[in-house]
Amino acid sequence: MQIINTKIDSVDVKLSLENLVIINNSLNEICYGIDMDESEISIRVGAELGDIDNLLKEISHIIEKLEAGKGKADEWSDYLAKCPSSFIQKILGQAENYNTPLTINY
Repeated sequence: MQIINTKIDSVDVKLSLENLVIINNSLNEICYGIDMDESEISIRVGAELGDIDNLLKEISHIIEKLEAGKGKADEWSDYLAKCPSSFIQKILGQAENYNTPLTINY
C-alpha cells in the first residue's frame, strides 16, 4: 500500500488488483466462512456484519470492473469512500504492492 494523500477526513491510497482480491477474500471469510455470531464478529473486527458485507460487495464490484477492464480509478474511489474507515484502515495497513488509487473517508 502506498499513501498518496492524507486529509482530515480521507486518505488516498494505491492498491494492486492482487491486494484487492486479498481484501475481498478476507471479507468473504468473515461474512460467510467463519462460524461466529454477529456480535462476536462486531467485537473482533470493529464493524457490523452488514457493513462488512456491503464493503465486500463494493470491493467485489471493483474487482469485476478491473478484471473486465471497464472501470475508472475515480469511480472505484467513490465505492470505498462509503466504507467503514476503521475497518478498511486495519486491512489496508497490511497491504503492499499497489496500483489502484482508492479514497477512504473517516
